Amino acid sequence: MDLIHHHITLEDDTCVSITHDELLCAVKNGKSTAPGKDGLTYNLLNVVLAVKENNPILDLFNMSYVSGL
Repeated sequence: MDLIHHHITLEDDTCVSITHDELLCAVKNGKSTAPGKDGLTYNLLNVVLAVKENNPILDLFNMSYVSGL
């Protein structure tokens, strides 16, 4: 996880990383629909997001956000 944390750098002060609470709120408010190509369901994301410290899913969302992908 240190490798992931090390590579998340924000371009400037207008680009603010996603917080754990923001991501958890978005997932909890989502409808439990069929999973997409990645196979992730809302139930699985809720379980993984129970880990608050050094959460790999949050890191991936922030890496995607920062890189624009």
